[in-house]
Amino acid sequence: MGTPAVLVASVLIAQYLAARAVAAPPDLLQARRQLIGSLGPGRAFLMLYGAGIFITTAVGLILGEVLQRFEHPVDWAVFHWVEDASGQGWLHAMTALGRMGDPWPTRYTAIVAIVILTGVAIARRERFWVPAGFIGGSVVVEKFDQTALAKIVDRGHPPTGLGTFPSGGCVRILVIYGAIMLVVLAYLRAGRVVRSFGWSLIATMAFAEGYTRIYVGKHWATDVLGGWVLGGLMLAVTVFAGRALLARERPPLPAGRDGAAERNPPSAAAAADVS
Repeated sequence: MGTPAVLVASVLIAQYLAARAVAAPPDLLQARRQLIGSLGPGRAFLMLYGAGIFITTAVGLILGEVLQRFEHPVDWAVFHWVEDASGQGWLHAMTALGRMGDPWPTRYTAIVAIVILTGVAIARRERFWVPAGFIGGSVVVEKFDQTALAKIVDRGHPPTGLGTFPSGGCVRILVIYGAIMLVVLAYLRAGRVVRSFGWSLIATMAFAEGYTRIYVGKHWATDVLGGWVLGGLMLAVTVFAGRALLARERPPLPAGRDGAAERNPPSAAAAADVS
């Protein structure tokens, strides 16, 4: 019941935000445009992405230290409740569903997506290296960032599983599948409705992944919560920085005109960052 509810709620929220052109703060949008103009798309992306991942990692460390203090009042209570309420009938289904966030399934999906989207980029005369660099980079960054947080926080795991903070499956769903979704939507030049459903699908997959991790006892409930928060923050950074790579090149404007204002008027910039 929770999965369709999350899907419907995500679609409604995405439609609401898109209709009101909710975007990143204007100062951040202006800073990104200036970086693209001075450094070029590739270097601007690296600078924005690196700074954003640094901040999200710091937030993840703080969050991990805070959440592990709720192990006895929250995690054990949820663990025992799930153990008592769940039956064996759904165990195999939940185990199979939860594999969508495992390391190798997500990596195989990323490889297939890179091959297909690279072909699309070549056909559209876009930067052919963007899918491999962007999606592949997301895979690498997610792996090492999540592994580092798990080692540093080192909070232990439930007695029935080996998962620790944060839930890697939830982070991978949001970051890797989210990176793929961003490139797909950019190449499709998707409208508001398609974007809303696309991002709602990612949110629903992350919810389902977290639910299965708790159901089969592989993660504490707060590990899953941490995975949702950290993955959501990393996805926001990925989308914001990724738009520097995915912005279509425009011809230079005539001399004497405000290039930044003409290329990205406030309404257009806001609409472009709704996702």
